[in-house]
Amino acid sequence: MTFQNTRKLPTVRRWPGAPVIFTVGAFVTVGWAVLLLLYGVTLRWVGFDLLLGAALAVTAALARRDDDRVSLMATAVATLVLTDTFFDLTTAHADYLPTALVMALTLEIPFALACLAYALRRHRHHHGPTHRAASPRGR
Repeated sequence: MTFQNTRKLPTVRRWPGAPVIFTVGAFVTVGWAVLLLLYGVTLRWVGFDLLLGAALAVTAALARRDDDRVSLMATAVATLVLTDTFFDLTTAHADYLPTALVMALTLEIPFALACLAYALRRHRHHHGPTHRAASPRGR
């Protein structure tokens, strides 16, 4: 016997700010990558930031179209941002480490968490309430 979660989720209206935030993020990230390239930063950092910019642009397009796959892309963006943050912090020179730490705590980690919250909310909206497995006691 399975139990179904009958709790009703609140109606989720499409949030018009999401495509704008993801679009701005894409432009800022690609601009930052170009700036890094002009200053001679290694191609691996520039390439990763361009990948992140592309992921942000795809997420913006999916959010604009209200596509179900936006939750997957928002999760991918969060993963890329957290990966970038990890490598920024672990490879930073001593003189850049305070800046990297401030950016991680005030911008990158909160943005990644917001992307995950957005993805979860959209996933629940499009796929309905979750189902619970049968009780281990057979009830």
